[in-house]
Amino acid sequence: MPEESASSIWSVKLPSSVISVYSTPTLSTTVAACVDKCAYAFDREGKQLWRVTLDNEAWAASSTRDGLFSAFGTAFKKRSQGTLYILDQTGGKVYSDPVGAPVWGLDFAPDGKFLAAATWAGEVKIYALRQGKWTLVSTTLVADAGAYGVRWVSSDELAAVCYGSGVAILGADGSIRTRVPSADVGYNLATTDDGSLFIGARNGHYIKVSKGTPELHKIPGASRAVSAISVAGNGQIVYCGGFDGHVRAVTSEGDLLWERDLIGEVWTIWSSRNGEHIVAGVGDGSIVAIRSAITTDAYDELVQHISRVEDTDLAGQRMPYINDFVGRLASLHLYGFCLRYLAKFLDLGTISHQLYEEAVADLLRLCPEDSDEIGSIYFARAEIERGHAKNWEAGLYYLRATSDPRLRLRSYTEAANAFRLEGHPAAALACFRRARSASLAEDDLKLIYTLARSLEDVGESKAARDHLDTIMVEDQDYRDVANRLKIYRRDIKKKSDSEVDYTGITVNLLGPDGPTNDVDPKLRKVVEARASELSLDNNEQIIFRSLIEDLYAKGIMSAAGDVDAVGYDRNSYIKYDFLLPEDDVKKKLEAINMIRVARFASDLNTTLDVGTATGRYPGIFRALGANAFGVDIEPQAIDYASSKFDGVDNKPILSVGDARALEYGDNMFDVVTCMMGTFIHIPITDQLTALREMYRVCRPGGVVAISTWDVECPHLTFLSMYSVREDELIIRNSRTLGDMVEMFREVPFSDIGDVRFGLVPDTISYDLGIEDLDTDGVKRLLEIDLAVRSSAPDKHGQMFICYGMK
Repeated sequence: MPEESASSIWSVKLPSSVISVYSTPTLSTTVAACVDKCAYAFDREGKQLWRVTLDNEAWAASSTRDGLFSAFGTAFKKRSQGTLYILDQTGGKVYSDPVGAPVWGLDFAPDGKFLAAATWAGEVKIYALRQGKWTLVSTTLVADAGAYGVRWVSSDELAAVCYGSGVAILGADGSIRTRVPSADVGYNLATTDDGSLFIGARNGHYIKVSKGTPELHKIPGASRAVSAISVAGNGQIVYCGGFDGHVRAVTSEGDLLWERDLIGEVWTIWSSRNGEHIVAGVGDGSIVAIRSAITTDAYDELVQHISRVEDTDLAGQRMPYINDFVGRLASLHLYGFCLRYLAKFLDLGTISHQLYEEAVADLLRLCPEDSDEIGSIYFARAEIERGHAKNWEAGLYYLRATSDPRLRLRSYTEAANAFRLEGHPAAALACFRRARSASLAEDDLKLIYTLARSLEDVGESKAARDHLDTIMVEDQDYRDVANRLKIYRRDIKKKSDSEVDYTGITVNLLGPDGPTNDVDPKLRKVVEARASELSLDNNEQIIFRSLIEDLYAKGIMSAAGDVDAVGYDRNSYIKYDFLLPEDDVKKKLEAINMIRVARFASDLNTTLDVGTATGRYPGIFRALGANAFGVDIEPQAIDYASSKFDGVDNKPILSVGDARALEYGDNMFDVVTCMMGTFIHIPITDQLTALREMYRVCRPGGVVAISTWDVECPHLTFLSMYSVREDELIIRNSRTLGDMVEMFREVPFSDIGDVRFGLVPDTISYDLGIEDLDTDGVKRLLEIDLAVRSSAPDKHGQMFICYGMK
């Protein structure tokens, strides 16, 4: 019995990113293209056979099935250059062709007598072995924004990925036979014996093309572009890798079989036809060979087990089939897959609740404690116990589920609720505190590393070093951080703002060894096309940097300043004005994002802040030239806020009032805000009423925006002025982002949107040495948030702004 559903056979570490790998069918030889300008070959045990130095970064690799020939493509971006090399089985060079552009894709025909190459010039070149010599036989222009992956479908037909436009099908003579249009296609593709194509796409998807018809498929757990793809059999199992660092095996039905986190960006994947062997090339320089227990034969057996369980004629006799199903999947260590399928059976009514509960209990008994899936099974068992009102038992299972980092926040939160219902308030508070204690997650480390590489590109050596220092404290062995810190001991020439290409910096979020700055003008279309994979346009960074400079120049983002001694009843409002640095991070990120949202309104002449407390937002909008109003239910808040504007011109008009019954006429304000979690102080049963009031007083073409805590954020920390008990009350009175959006729809608003911020833990501001939060510090914090929003748009931050247009 295998120890894991997918276990490592061997791994090696090369000096730089591995962009392409290819293996012979039995894994006897694996060739790899590395950014260190070298081509490599390894035997079935991972021992290096040879290494050959090439002219530039090696991006593409392929091999004939018998290993007699291997091919490599190189790339140079500052000037559009690239060379195709063909080597013999000892690494000797037998042919080269300077193609004039980076070479991304290579593939030998099944008989080994033809070779196809795809380049960033948008060309597919075909080479033939004739009388013992390789020669170029055709060049075909297929794409405007670069040709990427290329694969032979048969001995006389091949397919090439045309970035952002689709797939071109060519004959062996280079003629274009047909095209399959798709704006979602990206990098690599795979083919099956029946002629189907599988192409990596954006946002965690792949595209299957069968008989000329493209179908978009979502990969469970993936959100980034799929840069690597391979298939087993006729597509029964699809192997996908992406910039999130994961290799995932999914079934043709879209179910996740297993996944492996390889830390760096997964640029390339090869798999054997039966799915037993998989080889991945990674951005941290790793090559990982994996043996999967889920071969095509094993998968076909699983399909039979599933069919037996689903057989409606056996409704009263499913117990033995469920037992067989659980036992077989456990023998393959597919614990997570088994749990997900049991839940699917339950949702479809295929099995009863009792049968589901018994199966989960069996699965928990069979799953070892050190399995990556044990947490999800404990969580399922906790949900079962909660359904039977056994809150104490449920709480204990939830605690065990916290071993899974993906379930940590939710498990501690549910445990807290269970213990509170059972009458154990101390246990509930302890769970709540642990739910909010956050270190840097793996995704955060990946992001900060990539930003460090971006900062290096523009000569920001100190900032790059600060980012790498932060990673080093968390993980001294992370990628090449130790070596890069040695490099950063000397300054790198800083570029002026006019020299900084934000398109390149933004694209760098897709992988630190991709195309960034200083590229040949001939390749600009390629770089700009890749930026479309991100959720934010690179212009957003320019807009926000300009906005920050403007706000600081006007004094809007400065500290509150000194305040005379005041009575005890005003202390809470003073605390808000003078919070700890990590609290000020939230306030500043909120203000910048709020002003960006406010500018969506048709005008910015008159504004209202509901629950204004210290008058922060009326003060900000006054400084921007608006007639600012503020309302709060607490007279002490209005008294304190009013005192801050004594003697100023065009002072905000502040008054005592209730958000549920605003004493203003209809259509009075261009922008209506409710900020920094104030909305959750309104009883949850009255929140819709308050939102309807904000809508009423807003003018057509105006914006209503609510900023509040995101209770789904794994690193959420509230303002330091709140106690733990207050934090728990906030959680219980808060709506999720999805619930908030639904409430906006009910009012109804048009053009509803959201902005998430505080997307990394508070410790980042300290670790990067920017707790002073001057202009440059706020820019850097905002750039981190923008980077996360661009590359991981579904990630939850500590707060969000939900807004709607009237």
